[in-house]
Amino acid sequence: MLNRMANRFSKLVEKYLPDAFVIAVLLTLFVFVVAFFMKPADPLSTFKSFGNGFWSYLTFTMQMILLLMTGMALAAVPFIQRFLTALASKAQTANQLMYLPFLSLLLLII
Repeated sequence: MLNRMANRFSKLVEKYLPDAFVIAVLLTLFVFVVAFFMKPADPLSTFKSFGNGFWSYLTFTMQMILLLMTGMALAAVPFIQRFLTALASKAQTANQLMYLPFLSLLLLII
């Protein structure tokens, strides 16, 4: 019963919810309009401000990608996989499962 209900909701969302790109474009246009009315200026200067602000996040984005890729590469190393598996087997609650790897790696760094 739950499976049928979930399938109905899934089909409903697939049918009526737009693609993520469409939502991103609509939100971008909404922000542009709000920015234009909050600080009245010509549309070209608002557009330039948006473009300049967008590229300022490139450094942060690259740092996050590097962090994720390094973490995935480290987690693929066999002895680190064994260490994390052994550490996870010691946890008895969900909170311990979240904090044990973090604290153990923090202790290794210090």
